[in-house]
Amino acid sequence: MPRFEFIQKISLQPASLFIVVILYFIQAGLEELGWRGFMLERMQNTMKPLGVSLVVGISHAMWHLPLLWVGGTNQIRWGFGVDFWIFIAVVVAGSVYSTWCYNNNSRSTLAVIVLQFTTKMSLDIFTEPGTQQRIYNMLVIIGAVVIAAVWLFQNHNSMDIMHHSHHRYE
Repeated sequence: MPRFEFIQKISLQPASLFIVVILYFIQAGLEELGWRGFMLERMQNTMKPLGVSLVVGISHAMWHLPLLWVGGTNQIRWGFGVDFWIFIAVVVAGSVYSTWCYNNNSRSTLAVIVLQFTTKMSLDIFTEPGTQQRIYNMLVIIGAVVIAAVWLFQNHNSMDIMHHSHHRYE
């Protein structure tokens, strides 16, 4: 049975819930203003969504590398083991979700901020490290692969349509 440690800790100091929620929102806002509002927005002028998602996701994952040497972080606990590589894959997968969210909400940075905020809050509240976290991670990666496949399929179909329409007018 899950212990929901986050809820247990907050229940000891209920007044801190408001501060925790604000801090999660500020953290999500600052990250997404940079990753989506700045980097993604500019890169999409020259790259397709999947390529941009991969570049932004890998950059975001590399941003976390210094945490491998900071005591008390998940990254130092993982080292360069399997959980570290799953973390990298999840960050890149999250970038695919974020690009999809951003583009399908009229390039709204706020939509991606809310996505990250609710994701991180939900993870910290409802998931426990270990098997539960690994199942979540695998589902996130599978979902991102599905989104990427849809993008590739859409690009392939649009290229076929352009190719066939070009031959009609020759």
